[in-house]
Amino acid sequence: ELSDQAGLLQHVGPLSPFGGLGIAGVLAHVEIRPRLRDFVVGHVLEMARNSYGLWGTTGLRYASVGCGELLFDLELLERIRATGVWVSQICLVDLEYMQPSIFVKQALREFADWQRATAQLSREAPAEILVFGSLEDYREASKKGGRAAGCHLFLDVGAKADDGEDCGLLGTQALASSGLLVRIAGKSVTAWAKSDPGSGSRIGTDSDLDAVYDSTLNGCSSALCDPSVQFWAELRATARK
Repeated sequence: ELSDQAGLLQHVGPLSPFGGLGIAGVLAHVEIRPRLRDFVVGHVLEMARNSYGLWGTTGLRYASVGCGELLFDLELLERIRATGVWVSQICLVDLEYMQPSIFVKQALREFADWQRATAQLSREAPAEILVFGSLEDYREASKKGGRAAGCHLFLDVGAKADDGEDCGLLGTQALASSGLLVRIAGKSVTAWAKSDPGSGSRIGTDSDLDAVYDSTLNGCSSALCDPSVQFWAELRATARK
């Protein structure tokens, strides 16, 4: 069961293994979260059906920027696993992880415990979890040949680098060819697939991204533009202060 706890959507109940996890901001809205989740899972399933997926036998590599208390990431990854896809690496990037509070530490611990538990139940190797408290640290790790390079799914919920750089550019660096970048930026939700240079819509300096058009994403963007949703998000943000 989910409940709003001081502006944070959380699992409730004394036996919940996710009591420290939560979802903040517009991503918690009922008109946005399920739609975005279902779009991503559907796209991953489509990739998995084509030529054994982009990841072959090495597993899907996932990155999430601005992930906060991680409940949405946990939901999304479990839906992906349910399609039969093995998740081999999870990169979590949030400025809150630089000096995490006791609540953030609890969320990270519960998230990691669940990843190990599900891997054991599925009799597969647990995903490698890399946590970054700095966008610059992740940028370095995701360069070609780096430990976090070549992710297949990059989720950006509107984070900004300290220097103001759009994290969409960071996604183009981190993604493997044909990988998917999903972004919540301002009042829009967009998705882009990385292609070979010269074959798509240029967004970065080194790589091309082809826009992915989908009615589900359009529904998310329409909901974000709804004044009632914006007011709802502002109230939740105030409650968290």
